[in-house]
Amino acid sequence: MIKLLLICLGMFTKLPLPIVDWDEGKGPGALCFLPVAGLITAVPIMAVMYVCDYFAVPPLVAGAFMLVSGYLVCGFVHFDGYMDTADSLLSARDRETKLRILKDSTVGAFSVIAIVTLLIVDFAAFTTIYSTYSFNILSLLFIPALSRAIGDVVLFNYEPLSSSGIMKYFKTGQTKKHNVIAILWVIILSAGLFFVGYCEVSALIIPISCIIVGLWIAKHAEKELGGINGDIVGAVIVITEALGYLLLGAVM
Repeated sequence: MIKLLLICLGMFTKLPLPIVDWDEGKGPGALCFLPVAGLITAVPIMAVMYVCDYFAVPPLVAGAFMLVSGYLVCGFVHFDGYMDTADSLLSARDRETKLRILKDSTVGAFSVIAIVTLLIVDFAAFTTIYSTYSFNILSLLFIPALSRAIGDVVLFNYEPLSSSGIMKYFKTGQTKKHNVIAILWVIILSAGLFFVGYCEVSALIIPISCIIVGLWIAKHAEKELGGINGDIVGAVIVITEALGYLLLGAVM
């Protein structure tokens, strides 16, 4: 179990951890720890918020610090997939061309627009959260973990593209147990958001919206491309995380 955790954290965070071999068939088990990477990502965001609040840092500056702190831990690891997905799915092309664009590492216009939009949304969300929060700050802990749990559900349940090598690693050896664990993560983290949100109905808007949007993105990608790959999963994680922060600032 420790090895599976190290595989997951070694790939999806920038923590200085021992290097372990990626044994065949270990991918699905390692991916079950992906929400843990989300929990770790949230810790510096919360810490920065506490420090900024203590020193009465202006909201715009605090929002920038919060934005950067989380991404430094995860190393922007899902951003490339988000950008590739934007270039592919936002292009008005046929399936073959979209698949070619998805594999192309060249940065296109849609990916630039998408990443700028994402950073604006995240910055606005963090600034609002810092300025007006009246909720339990532990809510911040659950959002990046929930987005990664949704990513797990997507990866375990949607048809992979035949050309995706990373998907092959994370799908090889998959059983119903892995899917159940991913779904349990979503349920537990959604319940956590509800309870730290003082059991208000508005607290349920966040997980429900994130789940719907994440599954819709995967379904749309499957329809347009014939399946999903690691880029699509990365896009699901990035978009649902940003949506979670935005809703936290808006409804809590």
